[in-house]
Amino acid sequence: MSVLPATFRLLQLTGVWLPTHWHSSILRSLYQLFSIVVLFLIYCYVICGLVELAIDPAEMLNTTNDLLILISMITNCGKSVNVLICREKIIEILDILQRDPCQPRDEKEIAIQNEWNGIIWSSTFTYGMLLETTGVLGIIRIMALNLPMGMLPFKEWLPYDYSNGFAYWQAYSQELIALFISTNLCIAYDTLVRGLIMQV
Repeated sequence: MSVLPATFRLLQLTGVWLPTHWHSSILRSLYQLFSIVVLFLIYCYVICGLVELAIDPAEMLNTTNDLLILISMITNCGKSVNVLICREKIIEILDILQRDPCQPRDEKEIAIQNEWNGIIWSSTFTYGMLLETTGVLGIIRIMALNLPMGMLPFKEWLPYDYSNGFAYWQAYSQELIALFISTNLCIAYDTLVRGLIMQV
């Protein structure tokens, strides 16, 4: 993709954008499996968080941090579905942007296009670093809390006992991985929308 390369790389890494240049059925199948695993992590967190909210709304509402993370994860579920559903339309827009009359025709238009590409890249990088830093600091804060065994960073209902051992570390890791993927999905989607608007 020559249009918004950083954004589409992030979309690929978050499992919602199968690279258009992959024609091998093996690669495509592996990527679809990767997509299923990634989206499963995010959707599991959302479903378990909503069940926890339904079971114990007072406790969840008292913990604004947990509720804020849950709302943001719900938003990212919508963003992932939007990219998956609109994939063909996005590809069509990208094709239009790479053909006449959208392509620069002379040196002046090339300079303007390069200037806007630089602006898009710097805003993508700045926004990405801001969100990545926030996500990493959030994960460091969670680890620094030194939570007792059996207490997850964010409240969610799980259909199994996660009070100790492997089940606890699996649930703990799942929450942190889902948070990290969700942060990157947010960066990719938000910069995709803004970048496409700026390209037009």
